[in-house]
Amino acid sequence: MSPADPGAIVVDGSRDEAEQVRLLRVAFRPTARVLRIAGAVFVVLGVLALAAPDTLGYLVGLIVLGVGLGLVLRTFLSPRRAARRYRRTAQLPRTIEVTPEFVRVTTPITVMQWAWPAITRATVAGGFWLFYANSVAVVAIPRDRLTEQQEAWLRDLVARSVTPAGTPRSGEAGPSLRASIPDRGE
Repeated sequence: MSPADPGAIVVDGSRDEAEQVRLLRVAFRPTARVLRIAGAVFVVLGVLALAAPDTLGYLVGLIVLGVGLGLVLRTFLSPRRAARRYRRTAQLPRTIEVTPEFVRVTTPITVMQWAWPAITRATVAGGFWLFYANSVAVVAIPRDRLTEQQEAWLRDLVARSVTPAGTPRSGEAGPSLRASIPDRGE
């Protein structure tokens, strides 16, 4: 194989609790954004209801304000709590292997493998390559563990291999999703 085509990438995907929290924040950023907006709306409605002159309005205002603050705080606390809850499995040593045929994650107790047709989206966010099966992030590869050559190969492989669920691969009939991945200097 030529230096430009390593044929496969094998990466140490192990992570400590801090990196797990960072990964969870990145993976759930869209959901957290929705929860924060909803929480902010509830906070505003709660403050407006608190200004009501009657006791019922004050009580409703406190409840709505509490719900709003709870939604906002949850987005900040949930990743840390989830990282602690799944510490035993999330922090196991893991190896991530990417080939033209599949993406595989191996730990001492599990082996998970996805063929490229199962990967419906790939993106770079927060220092990770995130691979999705439908709307769930199934694999996260820390970018700082890839060489520039490996990242260029991976970017090309993703552009050729990732298609939305239910659509054919490039070269077959039908549309193909070309993943939009920024260069390393993002």
